[in-house]
Amino acid sequence: MNGSSLRLPDGRRLVYAEFGAPDGAPVFYHHGLMSSRLEAAIGADEALRSGLRLIAVDRPGCGGSDPLPGRTLLDWPRDIAALADALACPRFHVMGISGGGPYALAVAHALPSRVSSLALVCALGPPESLALLAAGPGTGLFSFAGRWPKVARGLLAPLAWWLRRSPIGFVERVMAGASAADRMALSEPPVRAYFARALREGVRQGMRGALADAALYARDWGFALAEVDAPATLWQGEDDHTVPPDVARLLVAGLPQCTAHYLPGEGHFSLPIRHLGQILAALRALA
Repeated sequence: MNGSSLRLPDGRRLVYAEFGAPDGAPVFYHHGLMSSRLEAAIGADEALRSGLRLIAVDRPGCGGSDPLPGRTLLDWPRDIAALADALACPRFHVMGISGGGPYALAVAHALPSRVSSLALVCALGPPESLALLAAGPGTGLFSFAGRWPKVARGLLAPLAWWLRRSPIGFVERVMAGASAADRMALSEPPVRAYFARALREGVRQGMRGALADAALYARDWGFALAEVDAPATLWQGEDDHTVPPDVARLLVAGLPQCTAHYLPGEGHFSLPIRHLGQILAALRALA
């Protein structure tokens, strides 16, 4: 399924897609920066095998979801709660990949009675951890997006145009600066095509949604890691050139219940591509 939508109480449209077992235990999947709900398609077969129902949601301004001007990180759990109610999911798991990590953490913090467990995969950490990013978006973009959003949107408009016109070319550009494991994983044509579809959809409305995400990563989140009490697993590639292992260590140190898995030789993209079945099985086991 490529997309369904929910009309939220404030009139906004929230777009989501479901993968895996339709009657399985629900997992709300949080996509990475500049991506979309289609990112979760790579986990469809593994979710089916694990008896899980992946529900991947476009954040405001990303993919097909309507923007929410001035949004904060803690606005997001209200959207997820509304969708969970509409889909008859009183309890559920949450999963955050890369830039989806902070949003998954926000849901686990704000909805403790509903979140069974949490999985963080190559996830971004709180604002103080952004200085640890040696590559990838980097602290500069996050701070710039927060201070001068209109200027940032104008400067990055060509990137959105490129992603819509040639997403495969963008993925190939990402490969040039990636780790060996990531280059190998992304060299597979079906994998490149999967990422290209998710990225093209992610910037369907331009860079507004991605820039809002970037700005929120650098601001105070409104909660501390110590206040996220859901059982958590964290998965980190030791050869990740985008979100390095030091970010994962900061997350593990701050979360009250977190089991960490550091995978030697894996990068930012190769880890979820190669190990999603293991990640989903561990998530299910924490129910």
